[in-house]
Amino acid sequence: YSRKAEVLEETPADVLYTSRGCPYNCAFCSSSLIWKRTYSKRNGNAVTNEIEHLINKYKSKAIIFREDNFTCNKEHVIDICRNIISRKINIPWECESRIDNLSPDIIAYMAKAGCRAMWFGIESGSPKILNQILKGITLSQARNVFKLCKEAGIRTGAAFMLGFPNENIEDIIMTRDFALELNADITYFAVYVGFPFSSLYKYFLNNKLIEFKYRDVLITRNENFSFRQLQIMERKMQSYMNFHKSIRTSLRSPKLFLNGIFKIIRHPGAVRNFFKYFL
Repeated sequence: YSRKAEVLEETPADVLYTSRGCPYNCAFCSSSLIWKRTYSKRNGNAVTNEIEHLINKYKSKAIIFREDNFTCNKEHVIDICRNIISRKINIPWECESRIDNLSPDIIAYMAKAGCRAMWFGIESGSPKILNQILKGITLSQARNVFKLCKEAGIRTGAAFMLGFPNENIEDIIMTRDFALELNADITYFAVYVGFPFSSLYKYFLNNKLIEFKYRDVLITRNENFSFRQLQIMERKMQSYMNFHKSIRTSLRSPKLFLNGIFKIIRHPGAVRNFFKYFL
C-alpha cells in the first residue's frame, strides 16, 4: 500500500516487507512471543523485482521497508543493496533498524543503494532504564550511529517512551536531554502501553499498575506517575523538542529566524509553557 514516507517526505511511497520476526527480546515488545524470536527473510532478487514493479506500474517515488528490523541480518541487507545497485534502480528508501546492527561499512553501502532515512527505537536516555527493558544498546552506540548516518546523508528518526517501571523524573529528563543531543530529523515521544504478553505486560499486571484495560491492551501507570501525568510530560517533551528544532532550523536562515521571533512575540504564552515543566 502507498503512504507518505514521513522522514523522506516523498509521495507516493510504497511499503514493502522483506523479513519477519526479530531475534531480540526487548521487555516491552510482543514480537518475540509471536514469532518465537525467529527471523525469516525474503530473497534480495525477489525484493528488487517488487521494487521495479512498483516503480514501473504504480510510479512509486520512494520505498518504505516496514518490518520489525530491516538490518537484523547483515547478509540480507547486503543482498538487497547489491541487487538495487547492480540494476541501477534510483529510488530513495527508508527502513527501521537497531543501533547495534549497524557498522560504518553497512551504513555507507545502504546509502549507496538509496537509503535516505532510518528509524531507531532508542526508548530512553537513561542507562538504568535501557538495562531494565533489555534493550541491549548503549547511549554511546546511539551517538556513533547517528553521527555516521548524518555523514552518509541518511536522515534519522528517533522514538522514545515514558512510563517504564520505577522510571522517575531524573530518568525522564535524561531522555529529554539525550533526544536533544541526538538531534534526529524526526523525534517522537510516547507513553508506554502494555501489549500482550511481553515481560513488562506481566509486570504491570502482577503489580496492579493498570489504569484501565482495552481488550488485552493495558493502559498503565508506574510507581511514580499516573498515565495522565505521563501523557502531560510526553506532550510537553514533544513541544520542547519541536521548539528547539524550530530554533535550530531558523538559525540557518535569516528569514526563518525572523518568522520564528515574530511567532514568539505574538504567542509568548506558548513559549512559557514549553519551559514551565523542564526548566
